[in-house]
Amino acid sequence: PTTFNNTGSYRIYFAHNHNGQVTTFGSDLTINSNKSGGTDAWSYLIGEGANIGLSVTGTFTVNCAGSIQSNNRLLLGNGSSANFQGPVNINLTNTAAGTVIQMGENGTTTYNGNINVVNSGGASGVTFNGQTPASSTLNGVITAGTFSSGSLNLYRFTQIGALTENITLTGSSIMRVGPNSSFDGSVNFVAPRLLLHGATYNGSASFEKSGAVDDTSNGGNIFNGSTTLLNSNSG
Repeated sequence: PTTFNNTGSYRIYFAHNHNGQVTTFGSDLTINSNKSGGTDAWSYLIGEGANIGLSVTGTFTVNCAGSIQSNNRLLLGNGSSANFQGPVNINLTNTAAGTVIQMGENGTTTYNGNINVVNSGGASGVTFNGQTPASSTLNGVITAGTFSSGSLNLYRFTQIGALTENITLTGSSIMRVGPNSSFDGSVNFVAPRLLLHGATYNGSASFEKSGAVDDTSNGGNIFNGSTTLLNSNSG
């Protein structure tokens, strides 16, 4: 197993200035951040160059703690790619309001295991595929532990297989799904704020908006199975 620890005041790069090459981890990979000072908002930058590849055979774990803004970004580089063969665990307990975990910002990502996300400290949240060229394929399920603030953004996110996706967010959190996302399995999504911005749901779909803030989705959704929409609060 490989572990990186960022307890300083700056940032760590890897899979960086190696355009056209693949950085491979043959077992588990863990990146920890709990910065002790400084003004640099970044903690890890992974896959910043063109056509860079990242491959992780085991479990990939992101532990982002502390009170100093500590952003993590994967795959900013054009043509970059990542392949995660095992589970992916994102544990965001950092308390800085601006801290964000960006998974696959500009490249393509394949997840062959399950994904679990946590945002329990008041940080900005977790975003998959932030820029238009980015996309990801999930051959598994995505679940959420304590996710009580910020946003979980599933942009350009394709889930393959008849597996049920159960995601419940709490507190003041926001869930955004789409554009250009799709789910083969059934979905059960619950969030205080729920924005459906364009996805295809091939199984049954249940959506519960549990918060008091009004939301407007962009539309463009396709529902190919039985669908339930529930507003359980005043929003």
